[in-house]
Amino acid sequence: IDRILITAEQDIAIGAIAIDDISSCNFSQKEFGIFIKNTSNKKVDFSVTPTSLIANIIGSKSISYNIDITNGIVEPWDSLFVLLDTNFNFEIGTYCFDIQIIKPIDNINTNDSLVDTLIINPNIMVKLQQFTNGINLNNCLPFGTYINQKLSILNNGNLDFENIVITLNIYNVNGLLDTSLVDTLYGIFSVGETIDFTSSKSYIVPNDEIYSVEAIVFPSCNPNMYYKDSIIECIDKNDIAILAFVSPDSTEKCSTIGTQKSIIVNLMNNNPNEDIFAVDIIAHLLVLDDTIFSWKETIDNIPAQKNINYQFSHPFVVPQANNYSIVTFVDKRDANTINDTLKITKCVDLEVIELKNDIFTMEQNIPNPTNEKTKIDYNVPKEGNIVFTIASTIGQIVYTKHFYTTAGKHSIIIDITNLATGIYFYTIDFYGHRITKKMTIKR
Repeated sequence: IDRILITAEQDIAIGAIAIDDISSCNFSQKEFGIFIKNTSNKKVDFSVTPTSLIANIIGSKSISYNIDITNGIVEPWDSLFVLLDTNFNFEIGTYCFDIQIIKPIDNINTNDSLVDTLIINPNIMVKLQQFTNGINLNNCLPFGTYINQKLSILNNGNLDFENIVITLNIYNVNGLLDTSLVDTLYGIFSVGETIDFTSSKSYIVPNDEIYSVEAIVFPSCNPNMYYKDSIIECIDKNDIAILAFVSPDSTEKCSTIGTQKSIIVNLMNNNPNEDIFAVDIIAHLLVLDDTIFSWKETIDNIPAQKNINYQFSHPFVVPQANNYSIVTFVDKRDANTINDTLKITKCVDLEVIELKNDIFTMEQNIPNPTNEKTKIDYNVPKEGNIVFTIASTIGQIVYTKHFYTTAGKHSIIIDITNLATGIYFYTIDFYGHRITKKMTIKR
C-alpha cells in the first residue's frame, strides 16, 4: 500500500445560548440568540447547504422560533451567531430553552440539539431586629424613646442589585404614624452578600401598648420590586417626666445672695391608666459643678396622666458665687431617662444681706493650741447654709465643710489629726458674711 486517502465530513452543532446582560432591574427588551458551531475541518457554506432550526422558549412567557439559515460561511472550528429575538421581555421565573436543528446537513445528529435553563430570581431577605418581646409585653421600650432601627438584608437571589432603598414605616393601632425614615445604600449589593444596617434617622416610640415596624427594601431603579419584614414592639408606659422648675423661677434674672429659696418642680405621670406610687426624687445644689447640698425625698403618689407641683421640704440659701445650678431627677422609676432630669442655672446678685454682728458670731476654737480634735462654737440669727474652711498661712484650703444649720447657737467639732503642726486660719461663711480666726496645731 503506497497511498492512504483520508476524508472528513462537515458537521455543525448547536452551541451556547447568548443573552444580553440581565440585572435585577433590567431583564426586559433583551436580544438573544444561539451560536451554530462548525465542528469539522471543512468550511460550511449555508448558501450551498442551507439548514433550519426550531427554538422553543418555555416559561412565564413561552414562544417558538423557526429559523432558516440560507446564507453565511462558517470556517472550520468557527461559529455563526443566529439572532432569535431583539426585544424579548423576560420575567422573574425559570425559562427552558429547547433548540433543535430540524434540517440537518450532516450525518452526526448527537450535537444537533440543546436544552438549557435560565433562572431569573432577584431576591432580598429582610430581617428587622426586635428590641422587645412584642405581644408578650416583656422588656418593653419606654414611650418617647428615640430608636434607630437595626436590620439585616441578604441577597439570596441570583442577580446583583445596585443602590438599595430602605424605608421604615411605624404603625400604631390607628394606622400609619411615620413614613419619613428613608435611607439609600449606594453601590453594588452582590449575590450572597449580607449587610447589617442601622437607620440614619430615628423614630419616637409612640404612647400605645404596642406598635409595629415595617421595613420595605427595593432597588432604586424599581420601587415595585420590593421585599418586606415587620415586627411588633411593646411599650412601657410607666414614665415620669420633670417638666419645669416652678422655683427657682426661670424668669427671675438673678438670685440675691443669702436669700432663702424653695425647690419646686412640675412633674407629669405619662401613664394614661395607672397612678405611680413612692417616687424618689433627688435635687443637688451645685457651684462650679461641685455638689454643695443634696436632697432626697419621696413623692407618695402621682395620679395617672396628671402633673403636679412638688416642693422639697428643705429650702436652700443662695450661695456666695457668681452663679449656681439646681439639678433634680427622678430615681429609677422608669427606663425612659430622657425626661427624668432637669437643670436650671441662675446668676447671683452678690449684694450682701446685713446681719447684726452680735448675733452672727464665731468663738475661738477649744482647746487652742490643739493636736487632735477642736471645738468651735458659733451663733447665727437665722437658718441657712454654712461653708466652713481651714486655710494655711499661705492661703491653701486644707479643709472644707458645707452644711445646713438652724438659727441659734451651735458647735462644730473638727478632726485635725491629718494637719501638720503650724498656724492655720478657720473661716465661717454665712449669707455673704465671713468671720475668720486663727488657731494653732501643736504636737
